[in-house]
Amino acid sequence: MNGWMNKIVKIDLSTGDKELITLDEEIRRKYIGGRGLGVKLFTEHCKKDIDPLSSENVITFMTGPLTGVFPTAGRYQVTSKSPLTNTISTSSSGGFFGQKLKKAGFDGLIIAGRSSKPIYLNITDGNIEIKSADNLWGKNTHDTMNLIQENTKDKASIACIGPAGENLVSYAAIMNDKDRASGRGGLGAILGSKNLKAIAVSGTTDIKIANSEKLKKLHSKINRLIDKNPITGKSLQVLGTSVLVNVINSHGM
Repeated sequence: MNGWMNKIVKIDLSTGDKELITLDEEIRRKYIGGRGLGVKLFTEHCKKDIDPLSSENVITFMTGPLTGVFPTAGRYQVTSKSPLTNTISTSSSGGFFGQKLKKAGFDGLIIAGRSSKPIYLNITDGNIEIKSADNLWGKNTHDTMNLIQENTKDKASIACIGPAGENLVSYAAIMNDKDRASGRGGLGAILGSKNLKAIAVSGTTDIKIANSEKLKKLHSKINRLIDKNPITGKSLQVLGTSVLVNVINSHGM
């Protein structure tokens, strides 16, 4: 099925084991996108009544079939049981992490267990390395990303936590590409509870497209519409999400 890498990997941090999970086309169509697929896989791999900060909790990082190939579809979704609400929580973030996760050869990650010591994951073209994060623990997110990038190929995109996540603050974010945030639900504390400081992703794998010429024409059309709109063309780029507050309030949302 085009738009997918057809690979999701489950990583057990307690053992270091890695398991490839394949999904049939029916599942991918029924639970399309990073959010739907993330919730589906979370519920399959996690018990109902677990403590969010226990090693039994899992956290998923998921992309969708348009991630990395279509304008405005570069986001990725993180799903887990929230330490803030004690319910299933999904948080979205932009930047390059979602696209580079796909280019690294994976549609998504399922992370289970708990490492006995601080670690980070380095994922490149289908290869997953578990590396020590002893020198990163306690550092803020910008310093963490800078240090990891010094040792990764092609300036990897990095999602990581800072001291808030390490100390299990219930509203801690996961940051990627310096200033992009999975900020809802306190999912940064889930990584902290697993001693997982960061995930670095990079790769060169092509994403299969059914009709490249039609996609290029659609790209051009969508980009023109984005540029012409006063909110998406300029305001969002300069001011970020806060520019939407008045629009959202006016619609009672």
